[in-house]
Amino acid sequence: GMTILDSVSFSKDGEGTFILYYSLDIDEEQKNELVNNHLSELRDMNLGIVKNSVQFNSMKEAGVTFLYKYNDLKTGKNVVELKYEPKDYQ
Repeated sequence: GMTILDSVSFSKDGEGTFILYYSLDIDEEQKNELVNNHLSELRDMNLGIVKNSVQFNSMKEAGVTFLYKYNDLKTGKNVVELKYEPKDYQ
């Protein structure tokens, strides 16, 4: 299976939310496996990216929330959302 970054957007609510939209090219079985067994790994992996990514520095300083949205490539349905607030990444 593959994970593809489709787009990003910024929503100006409070300090703002930076939203990253990903498509998951995976079948039902892989989807269940991800949601049931690998969510914390995915959460930790993304948190590491947010924490260590230099390009996010100005947003982190501004206290932006990062929201990762994963949708099924075939159906467009949401599979999982992971949110990182300043208390998570600072």
